[in-house]
Amino acid sequence: MLKTSKASKSLSEKLALMVGVEECGRWIRAMACDGEEETVGILESALRGGRVNPPHAFPVLYACEGKANTLAQIGRSLEQDDGRVPAIVVAEIEVDLSRVLHLTDAKVRATLDITVAELTDARDLSVPQSVGAAAYRAGFQGVIYPRPLGGRARNLAVFLDRIQADDLRVIRATYLD
Repeated sequence: MLKTSKASKSLSEKLALMVGVEECGRWIRAMACDGEEETVGILESALRGGRVNPPHAFPVLYACEGKANTLAQIGRSLEQDDGRVPAIVVAEIEVDLSRVLHLTDAKVRATLDITVAELTDARDLSVPQSVGAAAYRAGFQGVIYPRPLGGRARNLAVFLDRIQADDLRVIRATYLD
């Protein structure tokens, strides 16, 4: 029987061997809203596809870390084609997750043979979406990854169908227009 070298293992095989980390803390989530009563398409937004989930593959709630420069970055990310920024709700959420893939850890990236540049490239989502799909298949509850808009801050992608109701709580919601 031939031994399989680390280099020849697939991403899925590498992730199957990883334990993941706990993530308990507060994160920021922003969504477009229609007035102060209704957020627009929460489930649609979670299925639309983004950095770690290919479109309509599995539902993901995206959140970011920190408050100081978060609102400016949120505004840019929600800007519409015509340059308008819609009314948004900014929610502070608290998570209590037991198995998260931590892509901001250099050792984890080295094990998976991926770089920060590949994870943050806005023109090519193939690497982060491949990693996200493989992490989902491996049973992780989410992924922490480097913020694509720069800085040392992190983003969190929570696989919504992998958590229990009490794993994620909204602490506070603020409406901005």
